[in-house]
Amino acid sequence: FPIVIALSWAVQRTPAGLAIDMPVVEDAPAPSRISARKVDMIIIAALLLAVAFLLVPKPQPDSYSIAVLPFDNLSDDPVDEGLGEGLAEELLNLLAQTEDLEVTARKATQYYKNKDLPLSKIVSDLGVGNIVEGSVQRSGETVRITVQLIYGETLKHRWADTYDTKEVNLLQIRDTIAREVATQLRTVITDRGERMMARDAEVDSRVFMLYLQGRAELRKEHGPETLGAAEDRFKAALEFDADFARGWAGLCDTFLARFIQSGNEQAYYRKAEEACQRAIALEAGSAVVYIALGNLYRISGELDAALSEFGNALSLAPDHYEAVYGIAQTLEAQGDLDGAELQYNSLIRIEPGYWHSYNALGHFYYGNDRYAEATFNFRRVTALDPCVLVHSLVLTMQTTAKQPNRIRMWTGDANQLQIAAKPGRIIERSWNVEQQFHQILPESL
Repeated sequence: FPIVIALSWAVQRTPAGLAIDMPVVEDAPAPSRISARKVDMIIIAALLLAVAFLLVPKPQPDSYSIAVLPFDNLSDDPVDEGLGEGLAEELLNLLAQTEDLEVTARKATQYYKNKDLPLSKIVSDLGVGNIVEGSVQRSGETVRITVQLIYGETLKHRWADTYDTKEVNLLQIRDTIAREVATQLRTVITDRGERMMARDAEVDSRVFMLYLQGRAELRKEHGPETLGAAEDRFKAALEFDADFARGWAGLCDTFLARFIQSGNEQAYYRKAEEACQRAIALEAGSAVVYIALGNLYRISGELDAALSEFGNALSLAPDHYEAVYGIAQTLEAQGDLDGAELQYNSLIRIEPGYWHSYNALGHFYYGNDRYAEATFNFRRVTALDPCVLVHSLVLTMQTTAKQPNRIRMWTGDANQLQIAAKPGRIIERSWNVEQQFHQILPESL
């Protein structure tokens, strides 16, 4: 209240009443007096002005949260599927290097790929203020990229553009889009983001395309065919550029997946560790590499080493979802249940609209015989995505009902999953599966 403060300096109470405080000047006339009533009126008017000033609606700042949806593939070649997804992921990683901008993890947005859902539902589910969506279409060596930034509250376009470019310019287009989005949201790319763009300016377009294709294979269900294809793509990229750190990181992730698939075959472990260490030596500032190495150590039982690598990742990318998840799993394996629970809850804080956050916490509670809390989180899983991990609720029902032999689950096609709650009663799986579960789940949970 600047006006009130000013009046408090100017008006003084004296035995003769309220007086205007004037500088003392020798031989000056007596200071003028004003009545207490007039001064009261002045003060009241000043207070009313101050209150009115505070009540005037202020322009609301932009909502500094954003999700980048996988870009649609409009090309005939399914190989280009990885181009749209990869470009969106690269854009997401760069936007994560802006000041004060919360970026939703790729895994949270991956669910919405190829799903015909209202944009309003996606915004609500992810809890973000802005959405970036787009498409990619290749014709020969020319790629058309269409992208738009949408304000979540009104679903109106804040900005949109189309780029017709050669493959060699894909990274430049990514940088252009990131800068434009940052400008629209009135934020700036950090120095680290600028260094990322400067680093990528030296990347050969063929290397980048092969890398994106390798990552696309890793996003598929892991099996000998997909992991073999991913390994081939990353190795081909490294043949062009043996110093491409992300290619080595991709190989690390691939060998880690093979290590798990093979039942912990040590040859894959050694290859994964070698690839991760090579990637770190080439580019020590990559959180993704540290996370891959942390998961490698966690799975192999080197838990202290795993925590160290996840910590390195968080030092580069605070609140990185995969790093926090790795720490939670590692602490649980060490028997630090309080620390693990804290980290699992942090996943929900980081990604409140992502089903995996609740599923991870639910399984933690389930594994520690806290069934009511497990069920609460599994309900959230089915509310956010009825298509995934429905068996979580069944596991809880088996334990709480103490009738494991009366509940069985068959998994098959996503739309054909069926659950037999008791003899003669089949509950078909559908989009309202959550309500169906609640019909047979004890309401006391």
